[in-house]
Amino acid sequence: MHFARTAALTAALTMGVAVASAAPATAVAPAAAATAPAPHKAIYQMTMVQSKQPGQIVNVSGRMYYEWRDGCDAWTTDQKFALDYVYAEQNSTRFNSHYTAWESKAGNDYSFAVKRTRDGELVEEYRGTAKRAKAGVGTAKYVKPEPESLDLPKDFFFPTSHTMSLIRKANEGQKIFNAQMFDGSDGEGAVEVNAVLGPRVDKDASAQIQSPLIEGPARKIRMAFWGADPNAALPEYEMTLTLHDNGVVSGMRIDYDDFSIQGRLTALDAMPAAKCSASK
Repeated sequence: MHFARTAALTAALTMGVAVASAAPATAVAPAAAATAPAPHKAIYQMTMVQSKQPGQIVNVSGRMYYEWRDGCDAWTTDQKFALDYVYAEQNSTRFNSHYTAWESKAGNDYSFAVKRTRDGELVEEYRGTAKRAKAGVGTAKYVKPEPESLDLPKDFFFPTSHTMSLIRKANEGQKIFNAQMFDGSDGEGAVEVNAVLGPRVDKDASAQIQSPLIEGPARKIRMAFWGADPNAALPEYEMTLTLHDNGVVSGMRIDYDDFSIQGRLTALDAMPAAKCSASK
């Protein structure tokens, strides 16, 4: 139950962070037409802001580290977080997660690795690759926790291209964006992400820093994430991001069935630009 929730924090930044219904955009090469994101590293303070079932989970708190780099022919992501869950009738628990990903700018190749621990013991590990065929469909191949192949739907997105398409669609005046997205943060394959693209805003009010990276244009993006069950009446969780045109997230809120958690930006630094040859 809580393992899926830690996966949702991974989704917060990799999905556009991690994204009602418009026709899905063609995902074969969306990144080329989108705003170029800014390589950066950031730290977020995670805090529970609402409990819908008092007496069970008393508090959730921790930190998230996020790093995004431009590798000339690919984008790379490195994300770590530690969360402490405090319960009313059982011992508190520390969850740690480490997620890394490599995404080709051509939009056809992707690799991922995820490790999650509970109180220092490994509880989940996913590792594998994904590839898009010329027809737009794809295949994800896991090597951990065990060899497995999953089909990915036509015109699906990888995480960075999804984020960049969100920004581009919002700047074109689109209000709603629906897409299938795969990031490898769990074993379920692609997820459906329904996004409402809100109006222009300043940086998130919760941000505790000043930085040129969050002084530029931003929007509130409200997303609902749907899993593999086609009969589900409600999304698995919802998320609100303050997403800047350069791809930086200056604040987030994730809403589950029984509690909500806020991510406040507490540190942000630009990463060096990649030194790419003219042939790249």
